[in-house]
Amino acid sequence: MSHPRITAGIDGLPLEILLELAKYTSLQDRVRFAQVSRTFRAVGLTPHLWADLRSWPTMRPCTMVRLVARALPSSVQLRLRIECTRNEDVAQYAAILYHVLPRTKDLYLEVRCDWTWQMDCALQQSASVLKSAHIQSASDVEFEFSIFGGVAPMLETLWLDAITFDVPQPVLDTVRNFGTAD
Repeated sequence: MSHPRITAGIDGLPLEILLELAKYTSLQDRVRFAQVSRTFRAVGLTPHLWADLRSWPTMRPCTMVRLVARALPSSVQLRLRIECTRNEDVAQYAAILYHVLPRTKDLYLEVRCDWTWQMDCALQQSASVLKSAHIQSASDVEFEFSIFGGVAPMLETLWLDAITFDVPQPVLDTVRNFGTAD
């Protein structure tokens, strides 16, 4: 008498293991991963897999904008390092921030190139779910606008490095921890 053969595919693995495997893939692979099945979609589009964009420095900004806009349906913790030599690239990274900021809970933004008006525009949006923000610039920047459009009711911690204000900042009313690197 032969025994029935039991096979288990990768989609039979627990979600925790699939999530751990997904951590080692590129952003493009995560999008492909999410197209395999409903289970893989739930794993591949888990917001914390998309939070640290510093680890993908070789990806073109326009590709990153498309992937992030597609994959981040809910609030996230975002770590974005912008290192580029062309202002066109800064504009594309600013587009990422512009699309994601309204859904960002925790923001760590490091700009290691020239600050542009596009970055200003991205940071002028209201940030209704933002709880903490750390914004760092390689060169001195003076904001001539209200950061987060003056609307960040959940903001508790704000840390600024090489950034000063030229206008009153209503968001500071809710901040409990404010710091600068001066």
